[in-house]
Amino acid sequence: MIHMNSNTKTEDNPPKNDSIDVSIIIPAYNSDKYIEKCLNTARKQTLKNIEIICIDDASTDKTLEIINNHVRFDKRVCVFTNTTNLGPGASRNIGIKHARGKYITFLDADDWLDENTLECVLKKSEENNLDLLLFKLINMNNITKLLYKTETYSMNFLEKYYNRVFNHDDISANILFKIPVTAPGKLYLRSFLLENNIKFNETTMYEDNPFFIKTFLKARRVSVVDEYFYKRRVHSDSLTSNTKKDMMDIHNVLDEIFSILKSNDSYYMKYKLSFYDFMIHTLLNRFQKIDNEFKNDFFNKTKSLIEKYIVEYDLNDDIKYNLSKNNLRTYNLIVKSMNSENNIIKDIQENISLNTPIASIVYCDDITVSRLNEILNSFINQTMGFSYLDIIFISSTKRLKDVQKLLKIYDKTYYNIHYIQLEEDMSLLDIYSIGINMTDCSYITLLDKNHVYKDHVLKNLFRNMKENEYNMAHTNINDYNKKYMDLEIWNKMFTKKFLVDNQNIFFKTEKNTYLINPLVYLKKGIMEPENLNQMALVYDMLKYCETNKNEFIKQIDFMMDILQSNFKKIEHTYKNSCFIQIQAIVECCIIKYELNDIIIKNISKEHREFYNYVISSLKSKNYPITKLQKNIIPNRPVTVVVKCDKYSIDKINRVVSNLINQSFGFSFIEVLFVIEYASKNSDVEHVIKNYTKIYPNIEYMVVDNNLDEDKLYNKLIDDIDTQFVMFYNKKYSYIPNTIKYIFRTVRKGNMHVASGIIEDSGDDGSNELIWTKIFKIKFLKEANIKFYMKENDIFVEKRMYNRKGIVNVPIIILKKE
Repeated sequence: MIHMNSNTKTEDNPPKNDSIDVSIIIPAYNSDKYIEKCLNTARKQTLKNIEIICIDDASTDKTLEIINNHVRFDKRVCVFTNTTNLGPGASRNIGIKHARGKYITFLDADDWLDENTLECVLKKSEENNLDLLLFKLINMNNITKLLYKTETYSMNFLEKYYNRVFNHDDISANILFKIPVTAPGKLYLRSFLLENNIKFNETTMYEDNPFFIKTFLKARRVSVVDEYFYKRRVHSDSLTSNTKKDMMDIHNVLDEIFSILKSNDSYYMKYKLSFYDFMIHTLLNRFQKIDNEFKNDFFNKTKSLIEKYIVEYDLNDDIKYNLSKNNLRTYNLIVKSMNSENNIIKDIQENISLNTPIASIVYCDDITVSRLNEILNSFINQTMGFSYLDIIFISSTKRLKDVQKLLKIYDKTYYNIHYIQLEEDMSLLDIYSIGINMTDCSYITLLDKNHVYKDHVLKNLFRNMKENEYNMAHTNINDYNKKYMDLEIWNKMFTKKFLVDNQNIFFKTEKNTYLINPLVYLKKGIMEPENLNQMALVYDMLKYCETNKNEFIKQIDFMMDILQSNFKKIEHTYKNSCFIQIQAIVECCIIKYELNDIIIKNISKEHREFYNYVISSLKSKNYPITKLQKNIIPNRPVTVVVKCDKYSIDKINRVVSNLINQSFGFSFIEVLFVIEYASKNSDVEHVIKNYTKIYPNIEYMVVDNNLDEDKLYNKLIDDIDTQFVMFYNKKYSYIPNTIKYIFRTVRKGNMHVASGIIEDSGDDGSNELIWTKIFKIKFLKEANIKFYMKENDIFVEKRMYNRKGIVNVPIIILKKE
C-alpha cells in the first residue's frame, strides 16, 4: 500500500499547469544523512518547470520528516509513502505512474545533480527529439569527499557518439553490456516508457539491469552528453549496497535479460555472444562475493540456469565456442558439476570461488610508458600467479595523455586491471584511500613509479601474512638504506581491515612522501623488522616533521605513546638509560626544532602529564630522577567524587586546592566532579572544564536531576574503575594527610572500609556517614552494600559493620568549613 502526503496534489486534484518539463523521481529508504543535499540540488535546478516526486520506502529514520519539510516550502515537491518496504524497483514504478513531466529522470537519495543539469539535458533532448539521453556520472568518496572518474561511468567507449543521435543498431555488440545500467544518469521520454510498457522488476534486486536493456533496445533516438552532471556518492550503506543474500536474485535478472534478447531475433543474433560473457562474468563475480552460507544455493541456481540454456535452447556449443578465455574455465567447471558426485562438486565450487586475494594500488602520475610496462610485467611475472592479483592504476586527468591511453587499454584487455582517472589533484593518502575503498580484496600493497616487484615478492609476503596472521608484513627493498626501509610503505603488505581501522598509520615527510608511523610496530599482528629501535624511529619521525608543522601536530600523541610505552615495559635495570633517551628526544623537540609551544597546545590530556614530568626533569637537574620516573605512569588507586551542586567558583577552587595539597600525591587521585543538569551553573561548569584540560586526573559529568543523591552514588559505583572511592562533602574539607592516612590503613590491613573522625565531633570513627570513609569498590559490589539519605546526609547501611574488614581509625581526617 502507498499513501500520498496530504500536502501534495492528488490525481483527483491535478496542478493547474500540466505542462511540466521534467519529473525527478527520488526513491528513498533510511537516507536522512544525505537526502537534504539531494533535495536542495533538485529544487535549485535552473530549469524551474519541474516536479520532484519522492517515494519514502517505509524508512525508519528521519527521511520522511526531511522530505515533508521540503513539501511544505516547495509546491513542486510531493511524497508518496510505502507502508512496507517494497524496494527501489517498486518505488520507481510508483514515481513513473504519478509523473506528469514530458521527461523523467531518476535521482538516488544519497546523490545529487549539478544545478544546470536539467536545463542542459532538456535542451539536448528537445533539439534532437530523443527517447533516451545518457549523461556521465562521477563518483565521490564519502570519506575523503573527493571526486574521481571511472571508465564505466565516463562512457569513453561511446566517444564517437557524442553530439550524435544513434541507437543500438549503430553500436558494436560488445558495447551494450559496458554502458552503466543505473537508472540515474539518464533522461527518459515519459511517453516512450509508457508506450513500450517499460517498468522496473519489483521482485528482485538489480532491477535496473533489465530496465536499461529493454529501454536501450527499444529506443530509436539516443544520444550522450559529454558532461559529468551526476554526482554519485560511494559509501557502504547506499541504496545500491545489497545484502549478500540479495545476490541470489541475479539468476532471475540474467534470465530476464536473456528473454528480452530472445524476444527479437535481431537482438539475439547481435548480442548473444556478448551476453554469454556478461552472464558468466557476473555469476562468477557474485559467487566469489556471496557469504559461505549461501554459496551452495547460489551454485545450484547457477547450474539450473546453465542447464536450462543447454537443454531447452541447445546452446552448449554456442556458449562454449564463443566465451572469452577468462570465462570459459568457469563455464566448463559448472557444466562438469552437473553430473558429478557431491565431493567433486565441492572441489569445483572451491576452484570457482578462488577469490582474488591481493590488490596492488599503483599511483602512476609523471610516469613514462616504458616504466608503466615494466610495472605491469612485474605483476604478470609474479610466481603467485597473475590471476590472483587485482591491480588498480590511478592517475591524474591533467598529465601524460599517452600513459592514460595505455592505462585504458590495460583496463579493457585485462579483467583484473582497473583504471581510475582522477578529476582533481589530491594527496597521495587520499589517492590510495580511493583504491582501498574500491577493492574487495583482503590484502593490499601500495606501489609507485619508483618500484617494481621481483617475481617472488607477493607470493612470499602473502604466505607470511597468512601463516602468521599478520596485519602487516614486509620484504627487503634492493639498494635501500636499512635505516629507512623499516618505515617505507612500498615493501609492505597490509590487510584491508587494518588499513581501514587505522587511518593514521602513515606520516608525511618534508619531501611530500609518506612513511609508516613507528607506532604501528607496537600494535598486534605486525611483523617487526630485525633490530627494531623505536627510539631511533622517533628521531627519524622528528626529522621528517621538522619542516611540516601540521604533520607534526598529528603525530604528537603517537610519539609520546611510543616513549611512554617503551619506558613502561622496559626492564627495571634499563629504565634509567631509557629515561635519558626520552629526555634527549624531548630536549631535541624543544631546543633543536622549537616545538615546545606546539606540543603544549596540541598534546592530549592522556600524555600531557607524562610530557610535563619529563620537562620538569630537564629544568631541575637536582630533582630526584627516580621519583620522576615513578610518577610518569602512576597507578591511581583512589577516586574522589565531588557532587558540586550550588557550589560557587570559589568553592570549586578551594576543593581543587584541598586535593592538590594532599600529601598522598595529587597524581595518584582521580577526581570526578558531578553536576546535576537542572542546577548547572555555566560559570562553574566552565571553571571545572578548564581544570579537566589542565589536569589529566580531573573529570566531570552531568547527571539527571531526578536522581536522589544516595541513588546517584550507588549508581556511580559501577562506573568507577579505580580500586577505592571516597565522597567529598561541601560542609567539610580534608586535612593535608587525610587520603594518605586512610588509604594506608586499608592497604596495610587489607581492609574493605576505613573510617576516620570529623574534627571537634566527639566521634571515635564509628559513624555511618560516607564522607568519613574510604571504600573498596569490589567489596561494595560483592556485598551489595547501599547508601541511603537521612536528614540531608548520606549514610552507609548498618549491616556493613557485620562484615569483616571494616576498621575505625581514631584520626581526624575532616574539618568543618
